[in-house]
Amino acid sequence: MADEVIISKIRKLIRLANGTSFEAEAETAIAHARALMDRHNIEEAEVLISEDEDEKQTASKKFYDDVTQDDVHGVGGGLQRYEMSLAHTPCKVCDVKSYLSWRLGTSKRGNRITRRQFVTFVGPKRDVAVAKALYIELLVGLRRNATQLYGPNWGKRHTSYAHGFCYSLYQKACEIVRKSQRDNQTTDIVLAKEVILDKWLEEQVGKLKEKKHFTVRVSPVEYRRGQIDGSQTSLDTNGIGV
Repeated sequence: MADEVIISKIRKLIRLANGTSFEAEAETAIAHARALMDRHNIEEAEVLISEDEDEKQTASKKFYDDVTQDDVHGVGGGLQRYEMSLAHTPCKVCDVKSYLSWRLGTSKRGNRITRRQFVTFVGPKRDVAVAKALYIELLVGLRRNATQLYGPNWGKRHTSYAHGFCYSLYQKACEIVRKSQRDNQTTDIVLAKEVILDKWLEEQVGKLKEKKHFTVRVSPVEYRRGQIDGSQTSLDTNGIGV
């Protein structure tokens, strides 16, 4: 494949020739383009791409340039497993990605250095803002429900409820996305966004470790109650994060 920089110059010259209303300018641009092609042994097929493909490349670059990241820290220093699980739902609904990160900070009193863990959302600016706001809203609602049901002191019953809640929420999010893709036929767009986000993460953050699968022991009654409440929780993002 010829140097992409040279091919890009040739394409710009061709676009200039096609877009100008001055015949002399068009002829000059075409002459320069042909000279570059001859000098670098570039075939016409390497240069002439369809308008759709050209638009896709422009849209991909614009999408990449709009990608950002923002994070939410856990309730304590580290994230509880249900807090990690909860992040899957806003990622699915808002079509963003997430990863776990650590950062040094100070304690509430400011007298010692602490290490805090975060869920970091990655995607277009607006989508990340919505995902973060939705995550916080769901986490607050989950913890409020659990403490109202099982008391203020967090324990196994609360955690079991939280895992059931997160599981149902994610299943609900998956169904919403599947229905949206069926109705709007957006599967190809979603896959293209995923490729761009993976590229952004690799270039800006580095290679991430694969997420480990873990087994959690739960109390069945509380877990089931969490599932019921999670399935009845709204995932409407209208007005969130904007």
